[in-house]
Amino acid sequence: MGSLSSVASSAIRSDTVTPSSAARACSERAGSYGPSSYGYAVEYLGARYSVSGAFTETVEGLLQLEVVTPVEAAALVADLTRAFLERN
Repeated sequence: MGSLSSVASSAIRSDTVTPSSAARACSERAGSYGPSSYGYAVEYLGARYSVSGAFTETVEGLLQLEVVTPVEAAALVADLTRAFLERN
């Protein structure tokens, strides 16, 4: 059985939105990557999905990375988020 994952990124410009306030708008709980990250699980059509994301400040504005993957594959995509945060 294959797994389906989704990765999205976007950039916004704002003088009032910080990485941590943007993350709290996505989830009250911080993710495992610090206050500018978030994570939660959701059930959709009988399958459980892990959602993790992070915001970082760049010259283009506030950049977001969000990964949605089946819970069973969440550990495999954790490195993607970590690499994103280390490079940005």
